[in-house]
Amino acid sequence: MDDFYKNMNNVVVTHNGTRISIAHHRNDNGRDQTEVALIDEEDETGGMPIYFYGSTLDSLINQLSKIRYHLDTGKYAKTLGEIYEEGEV
Repeated sequence: MDDFYKNMNNVVVTHNGTRISIAHHRNDNGRDQTEVALIDEEDETGGMPIYFYGSTLDSLINQLSKIRYHLDTGKYAKTLGEIYEEGEV
């Protein structure tokens, strides 16, 4: 296994055709980063919208609910899109 993947844990789900990666990463400094990325949604610079969540189930549920709302209401149409949504970190 590549060393890059030893400190990563991803779950990929879909909602209305958009792949969503729920991830826990640990960087080289040992810092944990928890995030949800919309894999199929890219803005003009090619970045994926990232939503950060904290260490609680409520925090993750809150961000997933926000993502579902954003996808259902068309927030990530080609002319719209916000790269970063700040969440509980």
